[in-house]
Amino acid sequence: MNEKGKVLDVSGAKDRNQQDVIVWNLHNGLNQQWDVVYTDIPEPPVGFIPNKPFVLINQMAGKRLLTLSDGNFVVNARNNSPEQLFKFDPETKTIKMFSNTLHSLALSHSGKSRNLIAHKTDGAWYQHFEIDGKFIKNERGLVLDVSGSKDRNGQNVIVWKKNGENSLNQHWQVSYVDADTVQNGLIPDKPFRIITKMRSGRALTRAGDNVVIRDVNKGNNNEQVFIFDSETGTIQPQKDMNVSLDIGDQGRGRYSHFVKEKDIWHQHF
Repeated sequence: MNEKGKVLDVSGAKDRNQQDVIVWNLHNGLNQQWDVVYTDIPEPPVGFIPNKPFVLINQMAGKRLLTLSDGNFVVNARNNSPEQLFKFDPETKTIKMFSNTLHSLALSHSGKSRNLIAHKTDGAWYQHFEIDGKFIKNERGLVLDVSGSKDRNGQNVIVWKKNGENSLNQHWQVSYVDADTVQNGLIPDKPFRIITKMRSGRALTRAGDNVVIRDVNKGNNNEQVFIFDSETGTIQPQKDMNVSLDIGDQGRGRYSHFVKEKDIWHQHF
């Protein structure tokens, strides 16, 4: 689905080779349903290594996870969504969203507020965090804190002074996970196919600049293998990452095609 609510659609629901793939209003037909099938062997998580995916688990009884919700951070039960997955960038010393590496944890209003938000990475002090035992601490000594010690889904996460060594609402466990556990999102920089849920199980295929479905070709360097670029939010062919999946006529059309990557809304899926 793109930002305007349009979805990839096998035109006319005709399950045959070379059938065009367009974009259309969501109606939940099989010709609009796809499986993302990754083509490499997942690397198991190993220790505390920069750029490895992890979740942050609060240590109150509910063991809820730090979760991005409408631009702010809250705690929620584990749901294996991209909004709960992070990585640490050693160059900027920031905790970035794993599926959107342009954004990092930050204090709102350039550090003048205690509220924790996702903000475009600029490497400023209010985006710097580090592990300090059971705490996640910034340069001013403030730590991640579940507001009011309320152990419930949707509770806001702020930064606050340490309340002592035994304040569970300020204790977090960094738990490294396999990015393949992510649901309802695309794993950055990991090759995949997009498979129709129609009976044939054909794959979305680049045909020149056009988009069709064809029988699955098991080779990894063909026109059916794609990459999600987290920096631009676009789907690109693995063998030609200079172009991206796009809605025609600057997003006003119903057809999909591949054009030079421009990082604009009608290339975001």
